Amino acid sequence: MNKCKVDNLKNRLEKLEQVLADAAGGFLWARVPVNAQNVDYLTSIEVGVNIILSDLEEATADRLELMEQLEKLRGEKK
Repeated sequence: MNKCKVDNLKNRLEKLEQVLADAAGGFLWARVPVNAQNVDYLTSIEVGVNIILSDLEEATADRLELMEQLEKLRGEKK
């Protein structure tokens, strides 16, 4: 069995869990702290979650902007 060392595993998993819970609650700008000086097997998951949250935050902002534009157009047609 291949064993690897992941520094601060419990703390990092707790932080990851907290960020995901925050995001589920609508706090889409939450991000997992990443230590670029100490890359290990968990780092790619942390970075991946941050990328997904960033994309979701951007898509949500775009959707809200489109909704505002649609509401303005609807108001102009009345």
